[in-house]
Amino acid sequence: MGAAVALLRVAGVPAWDSGYSDDVHVFLPDALAHPWHLLMPYGGYEQLLPRLLIQLVSYLPLIDAAKALAVTGAVVDALCALFIYHATRDLITSRWLRVAAAAALLLQPLAPLEDLDNVVNTPWLLMIAFFMALFWRPKGWAGVVASGLVAFMAASSEFLLVTFAPLVLLRLFWAPRRWREQVVPICWAAGLAVQVPVYLMAKADHVQRRTAHHGLGYVLRGYAVRDLQRVPGMVFAYNLNRLVGVPAACAIIIVILVAGLVWALVTGTRRSRVFIVSALVTGFLVSAVTSVLSSYANRYDFVPIILLTLAALVAIDTHWQRAEAAAADRGEAGAAPAARARRTRARVAVAVFACFLVATWGTSYRHTRVWPEDKWQVLVQQWQGECHDSTTGTLYFPALVVAQAESVPCARIVG
Repeated sequence: MGAAVALLRVAGVPAWDSGYSDDVHVFLPDALAHPWHLLMPYGGYEQLLPRLLIQLVSYLPLIDAAKALAVTGAVVDALCALFIYHATRDLITSRWLRVAAAAALLLQPLAPLEDLDNVVNTPWLLMIAFFMALFWRPKGWAGVVASGLVAFMAASSEFLLVTFAPLVLLRLFWAPRRWREQVVPICWAAGLAVQVPVYLMAKADHVQRRTAHHGLGYVLRGYAVRDLQRVPGMVFAYNLNRLVGVPAACAIIIVILVAGLVWALVTGTRRSRVFIVSALVTGFLVSAVTSVLSSYANRYDFVPIILLTLAALVAIDTHWQRAEAAAADRGEAGAAPAARARRTRARVAVAVFACFLVATWGTSYRHTRVWPEDKWQVLVQQWQGECHDSTTGTLYFPALVVAQAESVPCARIVG
């Protein structure tokens, strides 16, 4: 169901009838030209999971590759949402709110622009899953293995996991000294170790991502305008900008968010405060690091906005837990009504959250990411035509700033 929700979010040409940019113009040619060469730099770092999945897709008939890439990406997206549902168990006791947390990953307004229904950007959803893994202490081995797998795949597929180092250290000192509690930090470190030789290779080949030097003011302004202002959704932010102007729109949303933050910190528990502050700081660090990249992309704002959403859900559930505990302290006579009232509040909160999604995120549910000329069948026919006219028996893919040129044997294109 989650995969279907993700697939339906791309308007225009369906995701399964088109090819997302880096999937088909970088990673698929790499897989066709160099089978199972998984440790190859793109943008200066390794993306192990996308390369592994696209390598498997490359053995299908080329005409079916777009369907496989879109469905594979959507399934990974849905698995990340399912992981978040389970990983929030220690922080959110309400099943309804945990469903809302998982749904937020797939319904976030920016997601269909770049993050959903492709393989190359699955690490951005894995990043959220890894953040939750740091706060989860699963009781069974299935949860331990899933957390370790998420940590390794996230760190070996996205260099920004370095910014999670403070949280990893917090986990090391906070969790008990049993080895199963340290699986996530160990797998995170192993994933980053995979990045080291690929980073050195990229540096030697001069295919690192370009960066730009900006001051703190630029970083703060970008965080306010791109991230905080768009928490209610792109369409909502755009309409508010038109109504009151960008500075006033930012001020309105930031005041509301700050008021909610103060309420959450004052009424929360120690655990909820740690989570909320960690979500805010991590989101800001991700925003700050991506702001130095010379080219902007909407996927950079996905993590800060989702972390703010999760922080809000944790704050709401914590408030209910404390209210129920206070009722229980008044005696058993008040405990049962308090439990029923809590379940009622949970359903009401989910209904309010759903109304919020419809009014804000719902207006951004579908986006046109590709155009008719990007239809996969047309692109495959173009490649096969170029192979028919080729005198070398290869199809040449030009070099990009962040990737080397590739020559793919035409036998892999027309076969």
